[in-house]
Amino acid sequence: MISNNPNWPKPLKEGSKIAILSPAGAVKDENYLFLNMAINMIKGKGYIVKLGSNTLDKYNHYYSYAGTYMDKILSECLNQLRYLMKIFLKYWPKKN
Repeated sequence: MISNNPNWPKPLKEGSKIAILSPAGAVKDENYLFLNMAINMIKGKGYIVKLGSNTLDKYNHYYSYAGTYMDKILSECLNQLRYLMKIFLKYWPKKN
């Protein structure tokens, strides 16, 4: 049943973009087939697929991470900056 709650996002339309990310780790070699199947299924529904910049990258430090430590640090810094900007804009005096 579809809710009438206005806080729910609007349904995706044909041509909408769907991002595939792997923040916990790189996609393992044995899962590439499943990833490609998922991408083809999404494209088959009329959506545009975007892969995260580090989704397929591999940097081994006893575990395959999707990106270097610097990539992860930069990502966290950008997330914090976005959060601070939201707070700043919320409380910044409005011009009348």
